[in-house]
Order: sequence, then structure tokens, then C-alpha cells
Amino acid sequence: MRRTNNQLNKTIKPFEFNAISLNTARIHGAILFRLNQLEQPQAYLNERIGISRATLWRLSQNKDITMETYFKLIQWLDVDFDEYINYKTT
Repeated sequence: MRRTNNQLNKTIKPFEFNAISLNTARIHGAILFRLNQLEQPQAYLNERIGISRATLWRLSQNKDITMETYFKLIQWLDVDFDEYINYKTT
């Protein structure tokens, strides 16, 4: 039996979300925890992956960071890209 587009739209509901945000407090905490494990100062991130202390300050103040910076950080933390992303669904 062949289904029409209207029938498909009724049976398959796409995932819908209306807002995406970055959990900056959580990512900041994870960075500090990892630095502590490595026994390294915050300046280590600048030397290692080019992330400044000012960026860490922005995270601690719940400010936005660029996607490029976010991907550098999650790669360094060795986590999935959506580990620190909040999805609000409708």
C-alpha cells in the first residue's frame, strides 16, 4: 500500500525544538576539573589549544563563545559535541 504525503505527515512526527543553548557553567566546571586533574594552570589551554583565560572568564560569567572555540574545548575534553548543549523542545 502506497501512502500519500498527508498520511506520512500524520504518522511521522519530526523532532521539533524551539531553543538551543550552551550550558556554560557546566562546560566551565568540566574545564577546571580537567585542568585540576592535569595539575595545569588556565594558561595551559592557551598554550595547548589556543583558548585564552578571557574565554574561560566569559564561560564563568555565562557569556557566549564561538562555535570554533566550543569545538576546540569539547575535543580537548574528549566528549560528544552535544554534551553541553541544552535543547528545549516544543
